[in-house]
Amino acid sequence: MNKMMILIIGTILITQISAKKKAPENFEVPVDRFVYTQLVDNKPVNIKAFNAIKLNLGTGKEKTQSDATFFLDFGTSDFLIGDLAKYSHGIDCSDVTKNSCEHDDSPITQKYRFNKEFDTVPGRAFFRLEKDSLEVDNPKIEKAPFSLITGRNSWYLNNWGVIGLAPQGPLSKYLNQIYEGPLNFKLNYTTNKDIGYDLKVTLNPKLLKEEVLQRVEIDSKSQFWSVAADVNFIDKNWSFKQTPLCISSNDENIIAVIDQMDRCDAVKKIICNGLVGPDCKKSNSDFSKAPKLEIKIGEKVYSFNGTEYLYYLQDDKHKDQVECRWGDAESLRNTGTCDELAEVGIGLKFLEKYPIVLSLEYGKNSAITFVTSYQEDRVSVLGKWVLAITFVLIFLIGGYLIYKTVFQNKQKKEDEYIEA
Repeated sequence: MNKMMILIIGTILITQISAKKKAPENFEVPVDRFVYTQLVDNKPVNIKAFNAIKLNLGTGKEKTQSDATFFLDFGTSDFLIGDLAKYSHGIDCSDVTKNSCEHDDSPITQKYRFNKEFDTVPGRAFFRLEKDSLEVDNPKIEKAPFSLITGRNSWYLNNWGVIGLAPQGPLSKYLNQIYEGPLNFKLNYTTNKDIGYDLKVTLNPKLLKEEVLQRVEIDSKSQFWSVAADVNFIDKNWSFKQTPLCISSNDENIIAVIDQMDRCDAVKKIICNGLVGPDCKKSNSDFSKAPKLEIKIGEKVYSFNGTEYLYYLQDDKHKDQVECRWGDAESLRNTGTCDELAEVGIGLKFLEKYPIVLSLEYGKNSAITFVTSYQEDRVSVLGKWVLAITFVLIFLIGGYLIYKTVFQNKQKKEDEYIEA
């Protein structure tokens, strides 16, 4: 064997050994759900549901096998969780041989979450999407950096942390070491019968052509899931032209705006014959008069009628008052979900009707793909296949019956001719 052949074979073997993993298709990422209830005088005054993803902690070859659960605020770059030993919440980061988790004692920095401030130190660990063990030496994989909470304020998400899927965030960078890119995460939010939403996360979903509504590229320099959009509503005073539109899982409404109360009163004037605020009620409102809300991204228009963005309050104090599914854009800026200049965001109620697939590959352009809703796409596509198969079966059976009838008649006539 000559030197050139040896060199070629050696190059192939090195390439195979050091190659990144191919991410699984249609892989359901484990999820969790938590409902927080704040009590005042033993009465619930603040109830909110949170959705999370679960990651396996460590390489899978350590002393203990455990996982870590993170509230998924996909628009942010946040990656933080508590230190179980010092903070009584979070993960065990006391022995690196247990689960790969280690930390520095300084610098101590402050992180802001849920209207509270927390002390954190730099932490590092290996995390896995899959149960399979992770090879970290060839290719060399660095531990994921995160903020380890050590104190200052109370935490109400039990042992959960917070994680973001920002295009150029730390999780994107970490996963880019392990997997061939891009990684595609399909997020399906559906209304829970009690409160909030249920979440299904699918890694690298197989999409049918009929499911895809639109694909929008995000520049590699962007830190946010943000696209340019027109928002058409009532008239030009309530509309936006080519405004940055950020996409968030941190708001349960259809859209988040900076003038949500005034905007809602503008609708109430129309549907309640000039009445606004608490005077606009079920007894004097007509949702059919409500103008359409249209969000145009590129050439695609996403629309919502009045029955989708208006509803009646149900609590005793405000029962049957009309309310709008508008959120607060400023709060999205404060949590790092949106650019500080963003005037409009879209939330979970929008994503329930128009789910998204986030395609991320660190250092390169990312993309958002809007798809039809989970139930709608599968039912409609399945219906088309059933219809097509039914038509083919009818055609074959009908053809066979016609052939059989014609053949039998012809045979009968020939038999009669022979007998004569």
